Amino acid sequence: MAFPVNIDTFSTKVDGVTDVLANDINSLQNSVLALENKVGINVSWAGVTGSRVFGSTYTNSTSSKRVVIVNATAVEGVNFNITAFVGGAGVAISGGYSPSGNQYQSLTFIVPPFDTYSCVMSGAGSMSSWAEIN
Repeated sequence: MAFPVNIDTFSTKVDGVTDVLANDINSLQNSVLALENKVGINVSWAGVTGSRVFGSTYTNSTSSKRVVIVNATAVEGVNFNITAFVGGAGVAISGGYSPSGNQYQSLTFIVPPFDTYSCVMSGAGSMSSWAEIN
């Protein structure tokens, strides 16, 4: 990538439509930080397995969307499902039957700001992990 020798105005594309213009490097840096926060850069996953239980309802008390990933394991020969609910509505389900060997299921879903969420499990199994990012 070639850079111009003289730069009077910096520009970065935010969402494919909007240009953010900056007349100095500090304004450009602030624009980039705002963009990173918008798309989820500089955020991190939190392993919350120890504080989550199937069937309990939790609240995203932040002004940001929350991404949730739940993994569970069932034993051989069991019908098994995990279902995610956001605001009381079922938004994702993962399950099946494994005639031989353990069965692994995973769900990923997004929780809007200030909304509630939960996961329930049917069949015999256990939570392997629960992680969240926001």
